[in-house]
Amino acid sequence: MHDQRAILNKQLLVVLYMYLGYAGFMILKTSMLVASPDLVAENLITKTQWGAILGWGAFGAIVGKIVSGVVADRLGGKWTFTMGLCITTISVAIFGMCSTAIGFSLVYFAALFAKSSGWPSMAKLIGNWHSPSKHGRVWGLLSTASRVGTMIALSAFGALLYVLPWQHMLWVASGIGVACVGIIFFFLKENPSPSIQVDNSRSVEHTNHPLKNTSLKQALLVFATSKRVWLIAVSMMGLTIMMDILNFLPMYLKESLDILPAEAATIALFFPAGSFISVLLGGYLFDTLSKHSVPTLVGILLTVAMGSLVVMIGMPEFGLSATGKEYATIGCLFVFGLTVAPAYYLPMSIFSIKFGGPHSGFLIAILDVVGLAATIPFNFVGGALADQDGGWVKFFMLVIAIAIISLFVTVWFLHDEAKAAERMVENVS
Repeated sequence: MHDQRAILNKQLLVVLYMYLGYAGFMILKTSMLVASPDLVAENLITKTQWGAILGWGAFGAIVGKIVSGVVADRLGGKWTFTMGLCITTISVAIFGMCSTAIGFSLVYFAALFAKSSGWPSMAKLIGNWHSPSKHGRVWGLLSTASRVGTMIALSAFGALLYVLPWQHMLWVASGIGVACVGIIFFFLKENPSPSIQVDNSRSVEHTNHPLKNTSLKQALLVFATSKRVWLIAVSMMGLTIMMDILNFLPMYLKESLDILPAEAATIALFFPAGSFISVLLGGYLFDTLSKHSVPTLVGILLTVAMGSLVVMIGMPEFGLSATGKEYATIGCLFVFGLTVAPAYYLPMSIFSIKFGGPHSGFLIAILDVVGLAATIPFNFVGGALADQDGGWVKFFMLVIAIAIISLFVTVWFLHDEAKAAERMVENVS
């Protein structure tokens, strides 16, 4: 009993350090988004140029995912995580010194290149420290780190903008990044000691996984010929775009509600607040619900998410007061985050560890790359649409069209996952 308690304590510490580190990643990234309305207000960039900056950032994240997935599988999760956090911290500090669209684009590229190492690194660490039966709950908990980091950044940095210029706000964010780097470097452990048997079962990395002892080339061939990999890849394209509307929210809120950038940042935090609640509960549900119940749940959630976007588009027709519009927008953002986040974070993460095994870090990187690749044209087009007359309505109509496709493909993938689980049980019995 004492040994099991000691193992559990070590597992909890590893999760805590990963949680703090990934929240740090998101604080750093979101600090640059919080600054975006001021960049436009000071005529440093236009909304079209902001869309281009986001596009270059997505491209940097793609390159980073490819690199970090391989690096995590070779060097391990801890060192990949530490290096990524360090480079992101430096990039945010430099972002605060830029004054041209080209400069912002280059630095944002570097920041997202480095930030992209977080998810593949955690996949390796989770595979080392936790048995497959706990992956849903662990991923569910760690996924909230993204939302917590975003909420902290939106609220704290939004408040700072009342008293500090956006440049100084970014340097404060960099100081937080330095503290997170120190925590990860000194305290996070890559593997449990050889004498520790995690959760009374060996980790995915040490079981007789079909991809054990395969080369990266052989694993890629398996991934490329899997229908389920293709389905989750298409799903991630749409879901990543849906989650990435946060990049435009501070600008949208400032213009649609006619409020200060600091107020816009505060209202925007209701999107990650909804995500936080749903991902925390979703991790538990994904582990406890039957495989055939999960597609129904996700289908309902994504349908409600589309409904919240429709309400946002139609809000000008409701005849609401300024305060009423503000509260209705808060409600829509909260519901949207509540319903989209579980479908975005959990199926891909759980599937990648189970299906990818020793190559799980690279599989997660591939799926993230596919999702990020879809955001590049969306960011360019979305920014250009927002600059037009009535542009925000066109912007959200595009998001709704993408959401419809994501709904059908995600539910299809989850049905196939349920069938695969049934076949596995039949083969074992």
